[in-house]
Amino acid sequence: MKRSEFEEYLKRHGCRFNREKTRHSSVINPGLNKGTVVPRHNELSTNLIRRISDPPGIPQPWE
Repeated sequence: MKRSEFEEYLKRHGCRFNREKTRHSSVINPGLNKGTVVPRHNELSTNLIRRISDPPGIPQPWE
């Protein structure tokens, strides 16, 4: 999945982007007060998306 598609998916589920760094973007889910980081890769693997989605309590895109 492309990073831009995944970022839109996170926004639709209520996440906000806290900080934009050179290699990662910090994402927080204000409803659960949990966050994670999204790397700046063009393509994100399935395993990486699974690890990113789990801490902020967001369902997997393919579920």
